[in-house]
Amino acid sequence: MSKTETYPWDPAEDLEGHEDCIGYLDAALQEDDALLVAKVLDDIARYQEMTRTGHELQSSPSSLYESLACDGEPKLGAILTALRELGISLYGGPRRCSTSEPQPEVLYQVQPVLE
Repeated sequence: MSKTETYPWDPAEDLEGHEDCIGYLDAALQEDDALLVAKVLDDIARYQEMTRTGHELQSSPSSLYESLACDGEPKLGAILTALRELGISLYGGPRRCSTSEPQPEVLYQVQPVLE
Protein backbone atom coordinates (compact mmCIF):
# COMPACT_ATOMS: atom_id res chain seq x y z
CA MET A 1 0.00 0.00 0.00
CA SER A 2 1.47 3.36 -1.00
CA LYS A 3 1.69 6.19 1.47
CA THR A 4 -0.30 9.34 0.89
CA GLU A 5 1.86 12.42 0.91
CA THR A 6 0.54 15.27 3.01
CA TYR A 7 1.69 18.85 3.21
CA PRO A 8 1.26 21.47 5.92
CA TRP A 9 -1.81 23.62 5.33
CA ASP A 10 -1.81 27.28 6.24
CA PRO A 11 -5.33 28.77 6.37
CA ALA A 12 -3.87 32.27 5.94
CA GLU A 13 -2.85 31.31 2.40
CA ASP A 14 -6.44 30.45 1.45
CA LEU A 15 -8.10 33.64 2.70
CA GLU A 16 -9.10 35.89 -0.19
CA GLY A 17 -10.22 39.17 1.30
CA HIS A 18 -11.82 40.73 4.32
CA GLU A 19 -15.11 38.88 3.84
CA ASP A 20 -13.28 35.52 4.01
CA CYS A 21 -11.60 36.64 7.24
CA ILE A 22 -14.97 37.62 8.72
CA GLY A 23 -16.57 34.30 7.75
CA TYR A 24 -13.61 32.35 9.10
CA LEU A 25 -13.79 34.15 12.44
CA ASP A 26 -17.57 33.75 12.56
CA ALA A 27 -17.22 29.97 12.13
CA ALA A 28 -14.59 29.83 14.89
CA LEU A 29 -16.74 31.81 17.30
CA GLN A 30 -19.59 29.32 16.84
CA GLU A 31 -17.35 26.56 18.25
CA ASP A 32 -17.10 28.22 21.72
CA ASP A 33 -13.37 27.42 21.83
CA ALA A 34 -11.18 30.32 22.98
CA LEU A 35 -7.97 28.73 21.69
CA LEU A 36 -9.54 28.18 18.27
CA VAL A 37 -10.59 31.84 18.15
CA ALA A 38 -7.04 32.85 19.11
CA LYS A 39 -5.62 30.65 16.33
CA VAL A 40 -8.06 32.09 13.77
CA LEU A 41 -7.12 35.63 14.82
CA ASP A 42 -3.48 34.67 14.29
CA ASP A 43 -4.31 33.29 10.81
CA ILE A 44 -6.13 36.53 9.94
CA ALA A 45 -3.19 38.62 11.19
CA ARG A 46 -0.77 36.58 9.07
CA TYR A 47 -3.08 36.92 6.04
CA GLN A 48 -3.16 40.69 6.52
CA GLU A 49 0.63 40.77 6.83
CA MET A 50 1.01 38.66 3.66
CA THR A 51 -1.21 41.03 1.72
CA ARG A 52 0.74 44.04 3.01
CA THR A 53 4.18 42.62 2.28
CA GLY A 54 3.29 40.59 -0.82
CA HIS A 55 5.00 37.41 0.36
CA GLU A 56 4.32 34.41 2.55
CA LEU A 57 5.31 34.44 6.17
CA GLN A 58 6.43 31.54 8.33
CA SER A 59 3.56 29.21 9.17
CA SER A 60 4.66 29.11 12.81
CA PRO A 61 2.45 30.91 15.32
CA SER A 62 2.95 34.66 15.36
CA SER A 63 3.47 36.73 18.45
CA LEU A 64 -0.27 37.56 18.38
CA TYR A 65 -1.24 33.91 18.83
CA GLU A 66 1.46 33.35 21.42
CA SER A 67 0.29 36.36 23.42
CA LEU A 68 -3.35 35.29 23.21
CA ALA A 69 -2.72 31.65 24.13
CA CYS A 70 0.28 31.92 26.44
CA ASP A 71 -1.52 30.52 29.49
CA GLY A 72 -3.90 28.17 27.66
CA GLU A 73 -6.96 30.42 27.96
CA PRO A 74 -6.97 33.70 26.07
CA LYS A 75 -8.28 36.65 28.05
CA LEU A 76 -11.24 38.57 26.66
CA GLY A 77 -9.30 41.82 26.80
CA ALA A 78 -6.52 40.33 24.66
CA ILE A 79 -9.04 39.04 22.12
CA LEU A 80 -10.80 42.42 21.96
CA THR A 81 -7.47 44.18 21.47
CA ALA A 82 -6.56 41.76 18.67
CA LEU A 83 -9.93 42.31 17.00
CA ARG A 84 -9.45 46.08 17.15
CA GLU A 85 -5.93 45.82 15.69
CA LEU A 86 -7.24 43.61 12.87
CA GLY A 87 -10.02 46.07 12.07
CA ILE A 88 -12.87 43.78 13.17
CA SER A 89 -15.79 44.59 15.47
CA LEU A 90 -17.77 41.98 17.39
CA TYR A 91 -21.48 42.44 18.14
CA GLY A 92 -23.56 40.23 20.41
CA GLY A 93 -26.90 38.59 19.83
CA PRO A 94 -29.02 35.73 21.17
CA ARG A 95 -27.36 32.33 21.31
CA ARG A 96 -28.58 29.59 19.04
CA CYS A 97 -30.01 26.69 20.98
CA SER A 98 -29.80 23.02 20.08
CA THR A 99 -33.45 22.22 20.75
CA SER A 100 -36.38 22.19 18.36
CA GLU A 101 -37.31 25.74 19.40
CA PRO A 102 -37.26 28.33 16.64
CA GLN A 103 -33.73 29.60 16.14
CA PRO A 104 -32.93 33.29 16.36
CA GLU A 105 -31.68 34.74 13.09
CA VAL A 106 -28.42 36.11 14.52
CA LEU A 107 -26.05 34.54 17.02
CA TYR A 108 -23.69 37.50 16.76
CA GLN A 109 -22.45 39.64 13.97
CA VAL A 110 -18.81 40.08 13.01
CA GLN A 111 -18.17 43.16 10.90
CA PRO A 112 -15.23 45.14 9.62
CA VAL A 113 -14.58 48.38 11.45
CA LEU A 114 -15.43 51.36 9.27
CA GLU A 115 -13.11 54.29 9.69
